[in-house]
Amino acid sequence: MLLTSLYGVYLAFRFTPESFLRLLGTTLLLVLGLSFAFVYLLPNWGLMGYPHEGAWRGIFVHKNVLGRFAALGVLVFLALLKTPGRKEAWVLGLLLSGVILAGARSATSLVLAFTVLFVALGLWLAWRYRKLWPVLLLFGITLGGSGGMILAANYEFLLEALGKDATLTGRVPLWLTLLPFIQERLWTGYGLGGFWLGWEGPSAYVWNLVGWDPPHAHNGYLDLCLDLGLVGLLLGLWLMIRFGLGSIRRYLVGGFSGETLFLVGLTVFLVVYNFSESNFLRANNLYWLFLVWGCMTVIKRRGLAARVAIPQ
Repeated sequence: MLLTSLYGVYLAFRFTPESFLRLLGTTLLLVLGLSFAFVYLLPNWGLMGYPHEGAWRGIFVHKNVLGRFAALGVLVFLALLKTPGRKEAWVLGLLLSGVILAGARSATSLVLAFTVLFVALGLWLAWRYRKLWPVLLLFGITLGGSGGMILAANYEFLLEALGKDATLTGRVPLWLTLLPFIQERLWTGYGLGGFWLGWEGPSAYVWNLVGWDPPHAHNGYLDLCLDLGLVGLLLGLWLMIRFGLGSIRRYLVGGFSGETLFLVGLTVFLVVYNFSESNFLRANNLYWLFLVWGCMTVIKRRGLAARVAIPQ
């Protein structure tokens, strides 16, 4: 986990955000292209069996993993379209991401992708009509509140459309089951990696209670509480807030660009992602690497701006 974190720090200082974005876009184009090829050339591997017959998984072991990479691709390729050069490749990547999202049939990934699109549209509108920010802010609050009320009143229909039930495929009972275990060690948790130890750890009681074998809490914030207690949760939220505020600051200073779209969009992506999956303090985890990279990038940019401002 420490090596993964150090790699995130290295990437932040080795590459500019634009260079890192192009590197990530090229990698995602290769990954998604190979996954698309596997679906049609090697369907025994590229397609899933029971209980998700026909869902695409590409070069990965599960459709949800492929779906998350496609949702990430939506953000990355949209941001790259705001940078110079290789527009055709990024348009192809964006179309490929959309096709794979439909084929993977991952509800969480669809939510992530539509969230990214909403954020991109909001950032574009806010910058294009920045002289009307007070009106746009009021409109956004009104629209968000109305949308939230509509979703709350029709959540069963929405879940059914996404292929989910009211328990979010067993996640809600799992979360409720974990609350007493969190309360037992509220402040410091069970130690990093000390709870989910299969049948040899506290997770055995959870498995017996919920009737299936989750490898983690399917919620990054609950997993932080289990690993490091409220102390760890507060530190994790501090990282998220630091990344988010730094990204918004870059947006307010630099305007709507590929870099600022990626930074702000990635913050929202990670916040939403951790409600159904877990990426805090995970070894060899791309999304934990993104969080470390993002925090170091905004800190580095702020330090450079301060040094430039001193002679003036």
